[in-house]
Amino acid sequence: MTSKAGAKCAECPFAVKGKAKNFVMPRVQVAARGVVVLEAPSKEDVDQQAPLEDRAGGELKQVMLEAGLQLDAMQYVHATACSRKQPEADPEMRKALECCQPLFAASLAHLEKSTPVLAVGKWAAAQLTGKEKAIGSIRGFYGEEDIT
Repeated sequence: MTSKAGAKCAECPFAVKGKAKNFVMPRVQVAARGVVVLEAPSKEDVDQQAPLEDRAGGELKQVMLEAGLQLDAMQYVHATACSRKQPEADPEMRKALECCQPLFAASLAHLEKSTPVLAVGKWAAAQLTGKEKAIGSIRGFYGEEDIT
């Protein structure tokens, strides 16, 4: 069973009674100049129904502005569209990534292959690559080659 734009919410460990909880839709930009992949929505993201609403998001936005990036020209998507109040255990996060993968893939399908993508965190990188690696171990990765 699918729900919430293709995500398999009924199977997700973050769901409550088989329904998405603390869900934030990806912010899709048709002509995005870049994509920022975040791990999971924060409480502030959920409250505002938008990404980057917490303190860390504010800091990232500031760095992006200082680098000359237009925030509204970027696309923002979470690796998992829902969050939980307590920290996620690795097995739960893996399953949540799998359940959110159809929604994640659909949110990126319209982009050109050359669109730059920034993964912010281990689980964001795992959703992009299908490989669970510490973000530091793939820092600076560029291109389509294998990152094993």
